[in-house]
Amino acid sequence: FELPYLSINKNSRTILIDDDELVRTTWLLKAKRQGIDFLTFKNPEELLSNFSNLDKSDCFYTDSEFSNSKIKGQELACELNQIGFENIYLTTGYSPDEFKQYQFLKGVRTKAPPF
Repeated sequence: FELPYLSINKNSRTILIDDDELVRTTWLLKAKRQGIDFLTFKNPEELLSNFSNLDKSDCFYTDSEFSNSKIKGQELACELNQIGFENIYLTTGYSPDEFKQYQFLKGVRTKAPPF
C-alpha cells in the first residue's frame, strides 16, 4: 500500500476516515455548523481514490480498524506521515497507550469530533 507524492498547497481541511456511517455523519453535521472545510471517507481505499484532491496541510483523523479493509488506520497514518503529512490523529476506542510507538501522531482521541 503506497500513497502518491503531493505538493504543498495553502488549503487546510479536516479529513475523517472511518467505516462507521454514524460517526461520519456526526462529524459532517458538526463541521457544517462550525463552518469547517471537511471531507470524510469510509476506508483507506476510498481516500486513495481521491488522493489527488488532498493537501499536505490537511488534518487527518483515521479510525484504527476498518471492517472492509486490509489496511489498519495506524498503517495508513504511517504512510501519510512518510510522504510528508504531519497533522495526523488516530480515532479509536482503544487506550492511547496501545499506540505509543507511533510518535509522529499528533494524538490518539475518541470518536467525538474535535471541533
